[in-house]
Amino acid sequence: MPDTGTAAERRASPDLTAPRAPRNRRFSLLGPAGGRLAVLVAAVLLLLSTVFVSITWQDHVATLEDGWAAAERAALGAAEHAGRGLSAARLVTDRVAEAVQRDGAEVFRGAGQAELTAMLREVPQIGAVLVTGPEGRVLASSLDPDPAPRTLTHRGYEEALRQGADSALGPMRLDHASPIWFFSFARAVRGPTGDLRAVVLAAMHADEFQRFQRGLGLGAGGRVGLFRLPDGAPLMLSPLPQAADAAGLPRGSQLTPPPEALRAAATTQFRDGRFEWAGPGGQRHLVAWRLASPGPPLIAAAGMPRSVALAPFNARVLRNALLFALAGVVVLALAGAVATALARGVRLRLSAEAGQRELAAVLEATGDGVLALDATWRISFVNRRAAAALAAGRELRGLVFWDAFPEASGTPFAAAYRRTMEQRLPSVVEAAWPAIGRRFRAESHPREDGGVVVFFRDVTQEREAAARVAESEARFRAMADNIPQLAWMARPDGWIFWFNRRWFDYTGTTLAEMEGQGWRNVHHPDHVEHVVARLSRAWEGGHPWEDTFPLRAKDGGYRWFLSRAMPVRDGEGQIALWFGTHTDVTEQRAAQAALRESEAHLRRVLDNLFVFVAVLSPSGRLQEVNRTPLEAAALTLPDVRGRPFWDCFWWSHDPAVQARLREACERAAAGEALRFDIELRMAGDRRRMADFQIAPLRDAAGRVTHLVPSATDITKRHEAEAALAESEARFRLAQEAAEIGVFERVLPGLDAHWSPTMFRLYGLDPAGRSPWIGEEEHLALLHPEDRELHRARREAMRGDPSQSRFAFEFRICRADSGEVRWIATRGEVVRDAAGRPMVIRGVNYDVTERRRAEERQLLLAREVDHRAKNALAVVQAIVGLTRHSDPEQFRAAVTGRIAAMARAHTLLAREGWGSAELRELIEAEVAPHSSAMQDGMERVAISGPSVALAPGAAQPLAMALHELATNAAKYGALTSPAGRVRVAWAATEDGGLALRWIEEGGPELEGPPQRRGFGSSVIRNTVERQLGGRVRFDWPRGGLDLTLSLPAAQLRWPQATPREARPEP
Repeated sequence: MPDTGTAAERRASPDLTAPRAPRNRRFSLLGPAGGRLAVLVAAVLLLLSTVFVSITWQDHVATLEDGWAAAERAALGAAEHAGRGLSAARLVTDRVAEAVQRDGAEVFRGAGQAELTAMLREVPQIGAVLVTGPEGRVLASSLDPDPAPRTLTHRGYEEALRQGADSALGPMRLDHASPIWFFSFARAVRGPTGDLRAVVLAAMHADEFQRFQRGLGLGAGGRVGLFRLPDGAPLMLSPLPQAADAAGLPRGSQLTPPPEALRAAATTQFRDGRFEWAGPGGQRHLVAWRLASPGPPLIAAAGMPRSVALAPFNARVLRNALLFALAGVVVLALAGAVATALARGVRLRLSAEAGQRELAAVLEATGDGVLALDATWRISFVNRRAAAALAAGRELRGLVFWDAFPEASGTPFAAAYRRTMEQRLPSVVEAAWPAIGRRFRAESHPREDGGVVVFFRDVTQEREAAARVAESEARFRAMADNIPQLAWMARPDGWIFWFNRRWFDYTGTTLAEMEGQGWRNVHHPDHVEHVVARLSRAWEGGHPWEDTFPLRAKDGGYRWFLSRAMPVRDGEGQIALWFGTHTDVTEQRAAQAALRESEAHLRRVLDNLFVFVAVLSPSGRLQEVNRTPLEAAALTLPDVRGRPFWDCFWWSHDPAVQARLREACERAAAGEALRFDIELRMAGDRRRMADFQIAPLRDAAGRVTHLVPSATDITKRHEAEAALAESEARFRLAQEAAEIGVFERVLPGLDAHWSPTMFRLYGLDPAGRSPWIGEEEHLALLHPEDRELHRARREAMRGDPSQSRFAFEFRICRADSGEVRWIATRGEVVRDAAGRPMVIRGVNYDVTERRRAEERQLLLAREVDHRAKNALAVVQAIVGLTRHSDPEQFRAAVTGRIAAMARAHTLLAREGWGSAELRELIEAEVAPHSSAMQDGMERVAISGPSVALAPGAAQPLAMALHELATNAAKYGALTSPAGRVRVAWAATEDGGLALRWIEEGGPELEGPPQRRGFGSSVIRNTVERQLGGRVRFDWPRGGLDLTLSLPAAQLRWPQATPREARPEP
């Protein structure tokens, strides 16, 4: 049965106050002398036998107890080692899980695998880190930047994670491919609703555990294991299993805690215990277990063969038997006295041991390591924590401290201990212990017997964590002070306690002026109440905040900023602080205003403004409407007069729009004015966006007599706003995802410390190389034309005491591709009291796209200027070539031709001057003549595959089609009610286009016209001279049959287009 009692209970000494057994009575049958002799002999022999058996038994018990104690020390060391390993695994998996939750597992693939590798360099307990999906599919690995697709099976932790556990342990397994024994620490990555998104695995390899186990001092046949609670599944075993099944789980006889111990540990009823285990071949082992903490529930068990523990005892039994036999022969007459003295000594020893065990139990319960030294510096006591930290498998009791630890001489520990020993004063010291490179805090106190007791604790991780926090905070502030945005942090209640340097540079204020609610003073008076109200709601609700408003600069002027704030939550989901930024968008708003002005100007130039004005009765029936919307929808006033406004053709495409208009009419009739954007339907099922307004018209008495709806075409503005919104979304995404490299150089050194992002900006792989880079290596990455200027700027930073900040841009040649990129740098020069530069640090970020955008903007301005001049030249040519004696007809001819050019211009502008669809161009030119129907047939039939015209071909072809449509309406087929026109086109074998214009049902022709008019000249000149095509006029009696061909260079065919020799309308 396992021993589940406490340490104090296990070490309790037997009751030494029990009455002694009565001595044997004299023999009554012998004479006085013989009786005395018999009694003496019998007493001596009995006493010798009793003493021998007693001492042998006590030695047996003490030896077993030493074996148990060794097993307990080993279990304690294994439990603490497991706790440290799992704490390290928790830290690593938490960092990986946070990155996966934020950016996805792809962040650790490819170049990102180096970050996983870097995390493991200081954690020898972890052999590998993997990221898997909920089903076990491997997404990322520290062993491979691009892991092959595979799925982990028989994981052993998935059920616990599915039931909501934050972390779980996977049982010990053999990786048949390595082969390496390991167990897994699994960390869940969950979504906002608690669903399992991914799992981060830390593989705890057996190699490091084996190395640690060899220092536990268990001797030959010693065994150590880690077991998961509550099921007792083995996590790590030493020695390693000799075989594994197909799933990698251990096979054969292994060290296993009994169910009683597992239940006691799982319920935390006991934190340690003992049990005996029958190993291979029935060999009994003394096994002690210890509950590991902190971390996931597991126990560490350590034991040694009972035979190994009793080996010293067996050797002593034979020696003691010989000694006692010799003593019985030599000192037979003194046996009674010797036995009496021996019994008294045994009782005293047992009593002293009982007191020592009680004191040892108290010292073992403390969380510190404890060493007790007597007045001669000899070690008289070592608790388990001290042995695990310093013994390295040695037995320290009885050794002189300076012999056991010669490396302590000359250290602060030696000085403190000598002061306590010699002056009898307590001492406290913290320093590194030379032998193991760990930092300890030790307290030494004088003992009443002239010795010293030392309590010490390993504080290495605490100091390293504090140093890392300080370094991380310094880097964060350096980066925050040099980002382009203004930044701040606030407590959960909204009290702002920190601003970055750019805030103070812009506002000209101090922290004392801004802290708390002082930031309101730099807000515009017209906006501050609105900002405070919205920000207060965000703080109260704990949700992100975003707003746009002006902030006052130190010169008194105001600039517009896009502001955001996000709550930063702790591990329990509570808001720890708020982090906010302000991004200057003044130029962006000015660009928006300029864009709107440009749109308005363009609409005026091209006369493309859509205006809709109508008069309704209070019930919403249409009474009057202007001509523009009627013509756009191919309607007449009788078609719509008297109808409910929401039932008219313009709104017939969408029941939701009709319902909204009906509601608007009802609200306007009640005296309310409304305004909103709405989509209108035009002829040909075209759609336009309009700024719609409806207002009541009142008489002198204030009664509503009419409703006046109006609409202004805002299609272009709507498209621009959509484009602008998309641009703003991209800007926000770029701002959040922009990579900013951080550098720091400590002068007078020439090497700079770069962040991984800095290396990637320059096309270098940060994995596997030092974070330090020399000045010459950096200059070699710069563009040759910028190197000397860059070197001069650096010398100016060092030599000019007044220069504390710097900001400039330069070019680099990326190391991986040779691509030239523009880099912006901002930073500061830290100087000492004498003005000498000490540190240069700052940030770099890529501004190549901004530079290219500026170049494209200049090129676009030149292109707009060029096209405007071309358009005016074409208009001038049209006016100059048009001849007519009648001014009205002259105006109509010129207007029609310019309108044809404008329609082509509109199509090109809509497609970004990339191309214009042929079908849309034809429909636009024949639209004024195609609305009437004859016998259910369209007057103008259009057919042909999809094809677009090059920008240079759209306007010339539009003028040619305009001339054909005008001539058909004036002189050809469209002058007759029965006349019709068919337009068809197809692709030619060489990729060109063949188009036929056929007129039927018009006045009969006697042959070709006697003279060539201006229209035919325009057609031939535009097609043959400008476009490089061919035109053929045929004049059958039924009407004009024109064939027009264009070369492939003037066309933009889709990828899959049928090739036909000639169009067949």
